[in-house]
Amino acid sequence: MIATHTNQYILHKQHFSAYRQEGDPLEAFYPLSKNGEIVSAPLLVVDRFPFYFPIETDRLELPFPMPFTRSSLVSFSRDGRFYTNWTDDFLIRIYDSEGEFEEVWYESVTKSELDMNIFELSRFRERSLAQYEMPETWPAVHTMELDDEDRLWVATITDSDFHLSVAGYQSGGTASGPV
Repeated sequence: MIATHTNQYILHKQHFSAYRQEGDPLEAFYPLSKNGEIVSAPLLVVDRFPFYFPIETDRLELPFPMPFTRSSLVSFSRDGRFYTNWTDDFLIRIYDSEGEFEEVWYESVTKSELDMNIFELSRFRERSLAQYEMPETWPAVHTMELDDEDRLWVATITDSDFHLSVAGYQSGGTASGPV
């Protein structure tokens, strides 16, 4: 559950791909009453990261994500606005506290090449991943967080998920420079 400075309560509901009901969003943000009841349709719906499913086997193996898996990031400002980004690109969408689109911030980011050889994978995981087309690059964005002054801090991947560049952004998407 999320509480904003405007006394708005929001339930963050995640559905895992393996157990998702038909028609359920993968991640949804619902407004709650003071009693904790969902009061309307979701304010915001975003995609959740996909899982890689194991190949048929006699062993119990669960679906798994990988460090390069693309996913949705969501941050909330003090006034209840939603900042969202699908990590494949630096394209931040901003919605008001009612889930209405306000604006978008875009920054061109050169994505780093992904070398699958850096991962120490079991033979089982290697065979499981062989079923899928692997991305050629790391995602553009690793994380994004709002601070107590509503500056959005975005970490972009420069070489791998261990090498990041972080910059802060003010209202309107103006960069305050890398850290």
